[in-house]
Amino acid sequence: DWAARTPTSSVPEIVGEATIDGATIRVVRHTVTATGCETVTHYAALRVPAGLAGPAPLLVVHHGGDDGFRVGGSG
Repeated sequence: DWAARTPTSSVPEIVGEATIDGATIRVVRHTVTATGCETVTHYAALRVPAGLAGPAPLLVVHHGGDDGFRVGGSG
């Protein structure tokens, strides 16, 4: 039951960073724990354009299932 869940999230942590085509790519993770549920770690890839001077929109891409998805590269 959703009402019984009390999720808490760890502070996001940058676990990787690279520059690709002039943009900064950061890999960020955080862990979510909820009463009666398993602990889950989420990862996100953030692309920050070179020269960004302020707030900008964020595009969230959700994948279906537990296999994740790849950002660039092959394999």
